[in-house]
Amino acid sequence: MVESWKYLKRRLKELKLEKRGGVVRVKISCVDICRGGPILAIMPDGIWYGGCTPAVIDRILMEHLANGKPVEEYVIASKSL
Repeated sequence: MVESWKYLKRRLKELKLEKRGGVVRVKISCVDICRGGPILAIMPDGIWYGGCTPAVIDRILMEHLANGKPVEEYVIASKSL
């Protein structure tokens, strides 16, 4: 979990996404779905991803945030379900 958090922080800075005003990182404890963690949620899309290793985070950043295409294989919840 710590590795993923550090990776997310570094990649957001590298991609200059933190300063755009649209990306906010929030670290919280278990929200009753810890077994699927680390968890990453994209709002306002309402898509929650599980198993977010650094490699998965990179795919989410590049495919979902940059291109608007959710990474379906890691989605654990969405507002459309």
